[in-house]
Amino acid sequence: MGVTTELACLVLMCRHGDFLQSGNPSRFTMLAVASGTGFWFAVRGLLKMAPGKVPVRWFWIVAVLLRLAMLPTFPGDDVWRYRWEGEIQLHGFNPYQSAPDSAELAGWHNLDWSRINHQNVPAIYPPLTELMFAVLARGANSVLGYKLLFTCADLGVAAILRRLLARGGSSPEAAAWYAWNPLAVYVSAGAAHFDAAMMLAMMGAVWCLDRLSVQPPREENVASSWRVPPLAWASAGLLGVSIARTAGPVVVLPVGGFALGWRRALVTLPLAVGIAPILAILYGFPGVRVFGALERFIQGYQVNDAFWWLVDPAGRVGGIYGWTAATVCLALAVWLRNDWRRAALWVMGAALLLSPALHAWYVLWVLPLAVWRGGSARPWVVLSVSVFGYFLLWDINHASGRAWEEPLWLRLAIYLPPLLALGWSYIERRSNHAGTVPRCYP
Repeated sequence: MGVTTELACLVLMCRHGDFLQSGNPSRFTMLAVASGTGFWFAVRGLLKMAPGKVPVRWFWIVAVLLRLAMLPTFPGDDVWRYRWEGEIQLHGFNPYQSAPDSAELAGWHNLDWSRINHQNVPAIYPPLTELMFAVLARGANSVLGYKLLFTCADLGVAAILRRLLARGGSSPEAAAWYAWNPLAVYVSAGAAHFDAAMMLAMMGAVWCLDRLSVQPPREENVASSWRVPPLAWASAGLLGVSIARTAGPVVVLPVGGFALGWRRALVTLPLAVGIAPILAILYGFPGVRVFGALERFIQGYQVNDAFWWLVDPAGRVGGIYGWTAATVCLALAVWLRNDWRRAALWVMGAALLLSPALHAWYVLWVLPLAVWRGGSARPWVVLSVSVFGYFLLWDINHASGRAWEEPLWLRLAIYLPPLLALGWSYIERRSNHAGTVPRCYP
C-alpha cells in the first residue's frame, strides 16, 4: 500500500514540476509530502519482513519503477546551465570566464539561455563537472540523457549502500531508506541534478575505506609500513573525483586521513586534493580564477540556511561561513578520529547545517551516510521529506515580489520535524537497553 501511494503521488507530481507556473510549487510540495508518507510506511513494511524473505529483485524493481515514474517531470532550472556550459565549450568559450550574459556569447543565445538562473555569474562547478558537461554536449545533450545518466549514478549509490550495510551486519534492505526516498527519486530522475554523480564517487571512497579498515593487522617493519595498498589509493582517488565534481566532500578529507592512518594519508591524500586543480589547468588555472565564482557564490548567496538566519536574519554571512564550517568540521573529525564512520556522517551533516544555502537536493549528500549509520538515520530521513517545503519559495516569492525571503513558518515546517525526530530517537535510546533498538530502522 505504501509503495502504491508513493508511486501515485510521484506520477501526479510530474504535472507540477515547472515551478515558474504559479501554484505548481504548492501542489508539488503537498504531493511530495504525501509521497513521503507512503515511502515511510513502504520501507517500514519492507524491514518488518523476515530476514532473507525479501527478494532482492523487489527492492530494485521498486527503486527503478519510482524513477521511471519521475522521468516526465519538468526539470530543475540548473539543467539549462549544464547544457549551456557544455555547448559553449564546444565553441571554444571558457565557462569560467564567460557568464551567460557576457557580450561575447550574445550570438549563442537559445532557449536554454533564457531559462538559466544567475546569468551574470560564470561557472561555479568544479572542473570535472564542466568536463562532463562538455562530453555530454557532444552526444546525449538532451534533458532525458542527463536524467538517465544521473539516475544510473543514483542507483549505483544504492548498490554501494546495500554492500556497506551487509558488510556491517545490517539488513541490506535498509538501503530502501535511500533508494525508495522520494527526494532521491526526484533529484536525479525528475530535476536532473548531478549530485548523484558526486555521491557515487564519495560512497565508492567510503566503501574502499570500509574494506581497508577491516583487513586483519599484520606485522610490519618501518619500510613496509609505508607501502600503500590499492584500496587506499582507490579511496583517495574516488574522494578526489567527488571533490572535483562538487566542492562539498572536501570537508571529509580529514576524516579520510584519520581512517587511512598518517603514513598512508601523507602519501595518498595529495591525490584527493590534487585532482581538481590539475583538471582546472585545462581551463587556464591559475591564470583563470576557476574557483573564484564558487567562492563569491558561497559568500553572497543565502537561502534556506538552517543556522545562519538565527545569527544574522539580514543574510550578510559573507566569509564567516567558510571559517566557521572549516573549524567545526575539523574539530569533529579530530574528536571522532577513532570512529571515522561516525565522523564522516557528523562532518558532512555539520557542513550542510552550517551552509548559507541549503537547497533541497543537498540533503542527499548526507542521507546515504546516515542510513549506513542506522541509529542516526531518522532525523535525516524526516528532513529529506520536510525539505520539500523549500520549493514553496517559488510561489511565496512570485506572489510577494521579494527575492528569496523565507518566512519563519516555512523554516519551522522544514526544520522542526527533524528536530522532533531527533528528540524521539534520543528518548527511544534512553528507554531501551543498548542494542535493542533495530539498526537502520528509523
